[in-house]
Amino acid sequence: MKFLFVLLLSALFVLPARAQSADNSETRKARLHANLHFLFPQLSEYQVTIGPIEPSAVVGMEEGAFVINGQQVQRFLTDPQDATLYLLAGGPFNAGLSQTELDDMGKARELEAAAEAQKTHEALLEATAGMPSKGPADAPVTIVEFSDFQCPYCAAAADTLRQVLTKYPDQVRLVYVQFPLDSIHPWARAASIASICAADQSIDAFWSLHDSYFSNQRAITKENILAQSRGRLGESGIDLAAWDSCADDAQSEGYQRASVVIERSMNVGGQFGIESTPGFFVNGYPINGARESAQFIDLIERALADTGE
Repeated sequence: MKFLFVLLLSALFVLPARAQSADNSETRKARLHANLHFLFPQLSEYQVTIGPIEPSAVVGMEEGAFVINGQQVQRFLTDPQDATLYLLAGGPFNAGLSQTELDDMGKARELEAAAEAQKTHEALLEATAGMPSKGPADAPVTIVEFSDFQCPYCAAAADTLRQVLTKYPDQVRLVYVQFPLDSIHPWARAASIASICAADQSIDAFWSLHDSYFSNQRAITKENILAQSRGRLGESGIDLAAWDSCADDAQSEGYQRASVVIERSMNVGGQFGIESTPGFFVNGYPINGARESAQFIDLIERALADTGE
């Protein structure tokens, strides 16, 4: 963990006599700890302890260190009230805020995040209109998923999303957005086109292929993707001849239309910062990568609270 700040110590250093002692109370250290986590939320993933605080050779300052995961040491300078704290190789911040002040600022931060998520959510709903979805059309929460059928992490995420949709059958809608990374996944684009061609006739046929691709990734190759898809669609009731033309004939109107859908989907992903798969937005709140269901549930509950559900 590195803090990318710069401290010009030459402007601070003189050589007075050191003070005799510094406040090492647990109250002070708890306040420092709370302020540090507030300013750097990423520290929640680490165990951070505060070592002894000692008098410093810098006028009016004391010095100490944060220890991260029992190994990495981040030294700091601070005044006795912690109103100006410098991370060595870091800049000053106020670490003397009370818990009440931190709580108030935290609430303001949450309101700002909710407003930003709502803005993103509305833009995503407009940008993904007409893309395959499951769940109630009027569900208060929409998960927008950017995914690649050949991506193993997307397959893991598909299992997680099934759990989530089962838990929230009336409150969550899932929208699938094609994001095939064909530079690293050789059959992903063919699968996307095949699924779009299926969706043209039946949304159930689309989800049947969706489930089949993620369940059988290891058995699928660039050479057999169409045969695998056709076998899955055999009992779907769709017009397989029309699907064949759409999925297999690069000159057909259907194939060209499916290619346009993919390009549009990729552009939407780029617009919202998607660079890899899977990527999700839960009513505008982002999640990147294959995560546990608990993380989706936390954001769903937050989104439900935002909507008053």
